[in-house]
Amino acid sequence: MRGKLLINRNCIDCEGGTAAGTEEGINEILAALKEGYSNQIAAYKLLSDAYASMATYVEKNDPTRSEAYWTKQTDVQRKLYALNPKDPEIAEAYAQTLKTDEQKIPVLRKAVEANPAQPELIFALGTSLMRLRKYDEGLPLSTKPS
Repeated sequence: MRGKLLINRNCIDCEGGTAAGTEEGINEILAALKEGYSNQIAAYKLLSDAYASMATYVEKNDPTRSEAYWTKQTDVQRKLYALNPKDPEIAEAYAQTLKTDEQKIPVLRKAVEANPAQPELIFALGTSLMRLRKYDEGLPLSTKPS
């Protein structure tokens, strides 16, 4: 897929990477999705990374445009969660888009139930519980994973 190649070659940390190349990759991915590209999860993961890169590319000169890219990334994270809520990486990224721990906890609980061997999810759940002063439940979970 040409969009993937463009996004990977033009990441914010890539030597010779450009915002224009990333933007072109985004447009390619969006067009592929519109045409019914079958691996939606992979495409949306690419878009999430690309929107983060674009937000960083434009942040210094155009903070408003940067915020718009962060909003697009949040929308993509929500779409990914709707497509596959049991994926631990997707669930954790989606939970980070939520504003309050009250909103995050049910998402993280469901993700931990589906993926009990994922220390990052367990830690995120424990941390959210601790911030809500649910120490008895959160403390055993909030020990930093090694």
